[in-house]
Amino acid sequence: MKTWQKIILGLAATGTLALIGIVVALKILFPPDRIKEIAVSKLEESLGREVKLAKASIGLGGVTLNDLEISEIPNFKAGTVASLKSLSVALEWKPLIFEKDIRVTNLSIDAIDVNVIVKKEEKAVKKEGPAPTSKSKSAETPQFLLAKLSISNGKVAYRDETTGTSASLSNLNFKSSEITPSKPFPLEVSADFNYGKTKGSIDFSGTIDPQKGDLEKAGAIIDSLDLVWDGMKYAMSGELKPAAAPAGDLTVTLPAMEAGGLNIPMLKGTLHAKYKDELISITKMNLKGDGASLNGSVFQTKSGWKLKKLTADLEGIAATLDGLYSEKEIDLRVQSGELNLEAAHRWVPALKEAAATGMASIDVTAKGKTQSPALTGDVTLNDASLTSSGQVLSKLNGELSFTPKKIDAALKGALNAAPFDVKGAVSDYRGNHPKVSLNGTLTKLDLSKLPESKKGHAKAGTKGEPTGEKEAALKMLADAEGTITIGAITHPRFQASKSTMKWDLKNIGSDLSKLDGVVAFNVGAGKFDDLKQLGASNPMVKMVLLPIMIIQKVAGLVKVPAFPSFDKVQFSEIVGDYVVTKGIMTVKKSHLASNVADVNMTGKADLGKDKLDLRVNAKIAKVGLKAPVAFKVTGTMADPKVKLDVKAILKQPEVKQATDMLKKEGEKLLRGLFGR
Repeated sequence: MKTWQKIILGLAATGTLALIGIVVALKILFPPDRIKEIAVSKLEESLGREVKLAKASIGLGGVTLNDLEISEIPNFKAGTVASLKSLSVALEWKPLIFEKDIRVTNLSIDAIDVNVIVKKEEKAVKKEGPAPTSKSKSAETPQFLLAKLSISNGKVAYRDETTGTSASLSNLNFKSSEITPSKPFPLEVSADFNYGKTKGSIDFSGTIDPQKGDLEKAGAIIDSLDLVWDGMKYAMSGELKPAAAPAGDLTVTLPAMEAGGLNIPMLKGTLHAKYKDELISITKMNLKGDGASLNGSVFQTKSGWKLKKLTADLEGIAATLDGLYSEKEIDLRVQSGELNLEAAHRWVPALKEAAATGMASIDVTAKGKTQSPALTGDVTLNDASLTSSGQVLSKLNGELSFTPKKIDAALKGALNAAPFDVKGAVSDYRGNHPKVSLNGTLTKLDLSKLPESKKGHAKAGTKGEPTGEKEAALKMLADAEGTITIGAITHPRFQASKSTMKWDLKNIGSDLSKLDGVVAFNVGAGKFDDLKQLGASNPMVKMVLLPIMIIQKVAGLVKVPAFPSFDKVQFSEIVGDYVVTKGIMTVKKSHLASNVADVNMTGKADLGKDKLDLRVNAKIAKVGLKAPVAFKVTGTMADPKVKLDVKAILKQPEVKQATDMLKKEGEKLLRGLFGR
């Protein structure tokens, strides 16, 4: 063996013996029970809580504590606030062996589990007095160097019993190195979280500049901050300082999202953010995406948000928002000079669904309760069109004007290609009892294109009383009045010439027993056949033609020779005049002048209970009966009951003449039989 090889072997053997000696010395100086005693004592002293430790050991790698538990204040009877599987501490050996002074260099924690509960009786009390100066903070911060700090697979749970707020972190990983209070050090943190019903994750990488604990100087450089919130990913980078009120220029990425009926693409750009007094301010916002941009400022207030010239530009469709917004109150102005409705299809699905085209301008301020704000301003339509419930509104020109108590509208256009000119208003539109007025003309109404009534409406609430929006809908009442003149009415089963309709109804709602008002109409000459299908498809038509539909239903039940079936009728007019009081409709006048009969109807119909009590007089054409045939109709619309008025039949001249003749012949027969 060569000399240099012997030297190396000797040094290796000496080093090995030295290491063995150090380990032995450590075991002698710090046996496991001694390490446990020191660790538990130090932790209890600093935390003011009870501590349990299952196992402790020491070696060249440092001190390791296993299965550590920390109590709530003051002891474990109050619960366990934290536990961990293992805690490993690397130490400086020279101070430890010769001075028995513990100096930590590396700290590693595995599977820490922290449970924080804020009980109802625990209230945070702010102590009055001057805040410590940055100099005093700096002077009080001890010097140390932690070469490495890591936390793996951690958990943190938080619950506030007073507010019900709950949050948790899982898969918490924390890594840093060269930690000192006087120099910047790197930091990496990642975790999954639950906040109420929201799930997500956070991943941070950057540098912390502690500035010896001086919050007026300390800050952070964010290399990357990725936040996943309910499946949507946000990203941020930049610098924030000082820690006392973090502010700085940031580069951000916002995910594509749907908000307020708008499709917003992914946006990237810069902004200046500041966090002070627990409030966020965002200024100099300049974000851009696929055909879109967002500029302006947003300031958080104690109750919500203040928007200042927040402008969204979506491929030339610009809208500006100014004002205040919160969950409860709103004071917000929306302005859009020229809104191309067709170009907005990409951003507003509702406009695409309605096949909207043309131009619009908006200048509206919403103020009051967020769910039902008062509106002030104007919306102008210029050659606009849209489709709703199968109805095509085209060539719309006009204006809608809003005040806190009323909406006025003056519109010209076409309904299903038929020109119209209407003026209308809705007052008290924010409450549960709006009042609607409508007056105008329509050149033609095609009944076959009107939306059909929906059958089988779901009852509000499956059990018990209805709740939420369904309950509000049931409580909603409305008043309506107006006049409409229609040039012609068409349908495969009904045609009429110029017609007018007037109405003034109160308490329109789901409970027809509350309905009051009047309805009158005059339908010009035309023709109809089986109206059952027409009435079933539209409730408005059903109400107007109610007496005529009843006649058709009972025609087959009337046992009078030559009584018409009313299946094919040409008429010169249909006139109606109804009065409704608490859901009871009184038919003051209902007249059908036709080629088969001249029909008049009077009586009542209980709309809420669907009960009929009507009297029909039908003077049949081209039949020998000169007086009207009368009968009474009871039952329901679906199942009417007919009772012929026998006295009215007997009063017919032809019937009376036949009866008198039979009476005379009978008298002659009796005289002959008895010889008188």
